[in-house]
Amino acid sequence: MAYVTAVVARAGAVMYKPDSDYGVDYMVSEVVNTENGNYVATSATFACQLKATITSQLEDGYVVYDMKVEAYNKLANYNTRAGLVVNYLVLMHMPRESQQWLCLTEEQLLLKNCCYWCKITELSNNRERQRIRIPRTQVFNPEAVVALLERARQNYR
Repeated sequence: MAYVTAVVARAGAVMYKPDSDYGVDYMVSEVVNTENGNYVATSATFACQLKATITSQLEDGYVVYDMKVEAYNKLANYNTRAGLVVNYLVLMHMPRESQQWLCLTEEQLLLKNCCYWCKITELSNNRERQRIRIPRTQVFNPEAVVALLERARQNYR
C-alpha cells in the first residue's frame, strides 16, 4: 500500500478506500487544478486490487504469479460487469527474504522490487489457482498511473 500510495501521489492523483469491499481495495482519481486554484478529483478513475507476494517469478520478460481463483474471478467479473470503472490488479513482486523488503537510512527509504499492473477480463475454470503473466513493461509507476487515468478519461467521453 505504501508503494502504491507514493506512486499515485507522484502522478498527481489521489487514492481512497471504498467503504465496502467488493473486490476493490482502492480507487485512484485524477486531480486537476481549477481556475480558482483549488484541486478537485475528476471522474477519470480506476480501481485497483492490491496483492503482495514473494512467490511470483520473473520469467522471459514476465512476472508470473499463481493467483487464487476466487480473487482472480472477482477481478474478471468486475471488469466485465461493473461498467466504466476498470479494476486493475496491482501486484507487488517482493524479495523472498523479509530483511530485503525495506532499507532505511537518514537519507532514503528504499522499498525493494516493484509493482506491476494488469487487467483481468476472462474467468478461470480452475479450482484453486490461475497463473497470470504480467509483462514486465507494465511497471506500476507514475507514468503508468497517468496513462491508466487517460484511459479512464476516454471511457467517459
